[in-house]
Amino acid sequence: MSRKRLRLFAMHGQSFSNQVSGLMWQQQDARTRSTGFTLVELLVVIAIIGVLVALLLPAVQAAREAARRTQCTSQLKQLSLAALNHESAQRYLPAGGWGYKWTGDPDRGFGPTQPGGWPFSLLYYIEQGSVQTIGAGLSLADKNAALMQQKTTPIPMFYCPSRHAPGLGYGDESSHNSAQPQDGRVAKTDYAANGGNQLPGRGGANTTAGPALSCLVQYPNCPGLYDQATAFKGTGAVVPRFGVAMRQITDGASNTMLFGERWLHTSLHDLDHGKFVGYDNNSMYQGYDWDTTRWASSFATSDGTLLGTPWPDTQGDTGIRGPLPAETYRFGSIHTSGVIISRCDASVQSVAFDIDPYVWHDLGGRDDGG
Repeated sequence: MSRKRLRLFAMHGQSFSNQVSGLMWQQQDARTRSTGFTLVELLVVIAIIGVLVALLLPAVQAAREAARRTQCTSQLKQLSLAALNHESAQRYLPAGGWGYKWTGDPDRGFGPTQPGGWPFSLLYYIEQGSVQTIGAGLSLADKNAALMQQKTTPIPMFYCPSRHAPGLGYGDESSHNSAQPQDGRVAKTDYAANGGNQLPGRGGANTTAGPALSCLVQYPNCPGLYDQATAFKGTGAVVPRFGVAMRQITDGASNTMLFGERWLHTSLHDLDHGKFVGYDNNSMYQGYDWDTTRWASSFATSDGTLLGTPWPDTQGDTGIRGPLPAETYRFGSIHTSGVIISRCDASVQSVAFDIDPYVWHDLGGRDDGG
């Protein structure tokens, strides 16, 4: 091949190579441009994500609340089973205690001798014996100081997670047999015992602070310590001082309420609320009072219409630094579907807020034929 032809061939080959290279760069550049986003496209994507989040967030929140409600139901079930274990061992359900000026005493056993309320009496049956025995065997002075530790020990099982996490809350009510925490913060309960369908003070003696301070050394011969004849004869599963035996529940265990969620205004869900309210001012270990006891029917109108059905926590007045409104005696909850209750056979169910007042009244009584 002549030199001229070789040069021509080389020139054509180089030109072809340059064209191929140019095409490859053009294709790569086109691909690069095609993978980018315009501002409009980016805004559309962000808008779509926002819509998806708005659609999914209620579902996520509902799922979380369903889990919290399930836990709340489970806790009420465990407390009810503990009450039945108490009944098997002691031959009666846990007693309501002496009154709101007394807290649980580790050396006074169960029933009429125990000043503390039903939550204290259940501690042994929910594997919280270490709390129940705080201060055991000590002198009066040393026990008084030790029981402050009891009052400031929260038990997670008593807190409904839909309201708040376990912790210490407002409780400035002092006790005869315990020192008071300096900051006035004590363990709380979201669950109350069924005191019946008749309020203290309506057809019987009013619920009181309990016997005098002298009971610390003069028991049982101390003023104000009521006996079977003088005690408020509540119609529910838990009454002051004396435990209710199963044979007294003539309506049947499955027809009588045992425990339920207590009404608590939403403004009080924050345990640090620091507000003066007479129905949320003591610890979970105190004796008989509306901090730990509620009633299935609060009042009746002049024509006999019953009031007192459970309320959602969003309803009603707080009663802060004023007369206690009717709802302070009620059961209630933060759940939208109703209030969770248990019966004396340890079955648990949700009761709608609009339950018929007479059905609710009958659930509260243990021996009224309902």
